Formats: sequence, C-alpha cells, structure tokens
Amino acid sequence: MGTLLLGAYASITNEFFLTSRNLLTVLAQVSIVAIMAAGAALVIITKGIDLAVAAIGALAGTLAGIATVEWGWNGWFAIAFALAVGSLAGWSQGMLIAYGGLPAFIVTLGGLSAWRGLANHLTGGIANTGMASEIEFIGRGKLVGDLEFPIVLTAAVYAGLWVLLNRRVFGSHLYALGGNESAAENVGVPVQRLKTTAYVLAGALAGLGALIQIGRLDSANGSIMVGLELEVIAAVVIGGISLFGGEGSILGAFYGALFIRVIRNWMNLEGYSSFIQSIVVGVVIVSAVLIDQLRKRATQQ
Repeated sequence: MGTLLLGAYASITNEFFLTSRNLLTVLAQVSIVAIMAAGAALVIITKGIDLAVAAIGALAGTLAGIATVEWGWNGWFAIAFALAVGSLAGWSQGMLIAYGGLPAFIVTLGGLSAWRGLANHLTGGIANTGMASEIEFIGRGKLVGDLEFPIVLTAAVYAGLWVLLNRRVFGSHLYALGGNESAAENVGVPVQRLKTTAYVLAGALAGLGALIQIGRLDSANGSIMVGLELEVIAAVVIGGISLFGGEGSILGAFYGALFIRVIRNWMNLEGYSSFIQSIVVGVVIVSAVLIDQLRKRATQQ
C-alpha cells in the first residue's frame, strides 16, 4: 500500500514518473536490490543477519569480471563461477554461525570487510571492463521493447522462493527455526543444516545481483555495491519480514526494495541530491525497524 501511495504522489508531482519507460527502468534498477534482499530475507527469517551480502556480491562480481576479461572464460562459465563463489562465501559464514556457534552479526561484519578486501586485492582497485555478452544480457538484455531481462529474472527468483517457502517442507522448517530454535530442534528440524542453507542461498543470490550490476555497468571491481547491504536489509524490514525471525512473506522483500527504489527515482526526477536521498532512506530504515519492534511488543502483551 505504501508503494502505491508513494507512486500515486510521485505521478502527480512529476509528469515523467508514470511513463512506461521510467517505470520499466525502475523495475530493472530494483532487480539488484530485490534479488539480494530475497536472499537476505531467508537469513532474517531464521533470526539471523547478513551484513556481508553486498561484499559477497562484490567478490563474486569481481571474479566473474576477472574470469571473462583476464582469463578469457566463456560467459556462461564466468556466470556459474560467480554463483559458486557467492554460495561458497555464504557457506563459510553459515558454517561458522550454525556449527561454530558464533554470532551472525560478528561473522558477517567480519565478512563485510574480508570479502570486499579480497575483491579489491584481486583487482588492485582497477576495474575490468568489457564483460562477456552473456553477462551483459543478464544485466541489460532486452526481451520485448523496453522490457529488460533483469525484470523477468527477478520475477522468476521470487516465484521460485515463494513456492519453496509456502509449498515445501523447507519453508515450514525455516519459519519454525526463526520462531523458536529450541522447539524446532526438539521436533526434528535440522537446525544447523537449515541455517547454513539459508546463508548459502543468500550468497548465491548476492552473486546473481552482482552479475546484473556488472552487466549493466560493463565494469567489475571491488568497489561495486558499496553500502548496498543497508538498502538490502532495509528492503527486507520495510517489506514486513521481522528482524526477530519467523515472520513475513518473501514477497515483502520485493515490495520493500521497490518502495526504496521508487523513493530514489522520484527524488532523482525532482533533482534532490544523493545526500538528501541517503537521509530519507536512513529515516525510512529506522522507522521500519521501530514499527517492527512496536508490533512485536504488541503481540507479546
């Protein structure tokens, strides 16, 4: 509802907002955050957190760029490599959290620094340009008219995850884990394996988001998506997925990402600076967390 109201206001105040070209551009731009937010949502449903999602994406995207530009790999191999790198990074974090018993905040905070540092080290801070055509298509390929491939890809990701969470045992176990880990373990839910799987999927989707980014920019280095982890987590919370775990629809992550992107798009059209946009997004993040906390307290009374 908030996105619709915001869109209605934007269409009234700016004549260019409601054009088909602008709306398709918004959907294409939101795909990066939305896909990464879908992975972060899986982790947050388990009552975890992934502060390293953008850094994992940066590492995966950097290695895809190196593979296709410096090593001469086929584009499809580079794409598979990026997804594998993201999955492996997520797996390593998940193992430390699920089996090592380390706090998710600490592990992923360390990952935020380590993965991005590794990405920058591999490139020496220099961007690789000239991505393979397959990666370019993932980032900005046109299907029909102005309809870009990332829009369809985002829809496919969310459709698959919706089925996984609402029509499969995996989903019921994931929500049970986030709701009450001890109770879930007592009824036979494989808690450690489930936690690890959530981080693996988050890593893979971070890699997919990075592929869209480097495909759109035709450039890859360790500095891509700096700070995007905040927008990703904000999208999840704004979409109604509780930071306390066990609640929320995966589709909420998309709505949250769309809400943030609509705000940014409208403010760009109105000529607001990036500094003002950051302030507004920050206020939205704090407001969303506050609402989530108040709602949680109300249900506990």
